Amino acid sequence: MSLGGTFEEENKWLLEENEKRRREMIDFDELNKQFTPEEIHDENIFKPLKGAYVCRIDRLEHIQGVSEKTGDPYDFYSLNAEIVEIAEGDKGVGRYLKQTYRNDNEGIKKLLNAMFTSGIELDRSSQESLDLSLPSAKDKTIKIRAWRWTPERTREGIDIPEEDRRSIQQIKVVKEIKLGKGGKDKGEDLKPSSVPF
Repeated sequence: MSLGGTFEEENKWLLEENEKRRREMIDFDELNKQFTPEEIHDENIFKPLKGAYVCRIDRLEHIQGVSEKTGDPYDFYSLNAEIVEIAEGDKGVGRYLKQTYRNDNEGIKKLLNAMFTSGIELDRSSQESLDLSLPSAKDKTIKIRAWRWTPERTREGIDIPEEDRRSIQQIKVVKEIKLGKGGKDKGEDLKPSSVPF
């Protein structure tokens, strides 16, 4: 940039770029003659992940309500965790893994075990106390092992044709990640080195 130059001299490149863009403006009359919009279909590009991950708890909450589809009530706990580091397996930084826990004795035990495994204490003196302590888990790091499960039969026992089978994401909160052949430090526990908080 020269001192004392005019605006046009100092910003010549910008003015040329703007002029070039004006010349390349879209001719909508021509576009409409040659173009017909097409619907975009969901191709389910986010397939279930397989691997070991360090995650940040985004949400841990008690969810209750009534299904708009069936009218049936629902009541469960939900863990949403964002992948922040890949130990091994599929790429997925920035994606979310989700686990639900039933609101019954077995479901609550699984939730408490998962949090205890990660060093996160929740108040289990009552359901109300538990619910009030859930937000304390936000932004804590946990380690997750993830895999895909593809059911071959419906819940009613009817075979699902191979072309109609869909994989379902499965996860498990773990204390340490033992890495296999494809991992960063084979056989050693992963230390979250690049977790941004």
